[in-house]
Amino acid sequence: MHRKVSELKASSLYHLLIQAIIPRPIAWVLTSNGHALNLAPFSFFMGVSGEPPLLALSIGQKKDGSPKDTLANIQSHKFFILHIPSRGMEEAVTKTADALPHGISETEHAGLEVVPLGDFPLPRLRDARIALGCELHRADVLMEGMDTTMVYGIVKEIYIEDSISEEIHGRIKIDAEKLDPLFRLGGDDFGFLGGIKTVKRNR
Repeated sequence: MHRKVSELKASSLYHLLIQAIIPRPIAWVLTSNGHALNLAPFSFFMGVSGEPPLLALSIGQKKDGSPKDTLANIQSHKFFILHIPSRGMEEAVTKTADALPHGISETEHAGLEVVPLGDFPLPRLRDARIALGCELHRADVLMEGMDTTMVYGIVKEIYIEDSISEEIHGRIKIDAEKLDPLFRLGGDDFGFLGGIKTVKRNR
């Protein structure tokens, strides 16, 4: 099968790409509008650099063309917490993608508890094994007339559950199998770690 991108509708291209670019890590992003917490999953996300510790998150628009709450909250309040969900959280992740009436928090809708993240302005999800507290660095509309904004966040606070991490020779080692992260495939499918192979590099 061979297709030219110019021959595909935007919706068809999107659904093709999310099946081809797999697995994709999930950014489970918590923000606030100043009154209520918002929580939503995104699977077009990546780490950009370690110095500075920078993440990039791709956010589209709502179906009516208005900004998604996550983007509006980040632009207004500058902070967000990016969680890495684990196996067993797939139902809750999906539930937080529901379109809810104004004023209803996804954390309450999905029955998720939050706890403080040090003195960071936002709380983290209690059951998430990794939480990255970020401050907005910049937000760029990718192309004129397009509905996608790339948000860059600088990581300011990090939470790692003790059960999945240890310090070895001054470095924090995260046990990927204990983290057991969810990742997105195409359509409604989630994936899980099936095995890990370590290949030593020459240093």
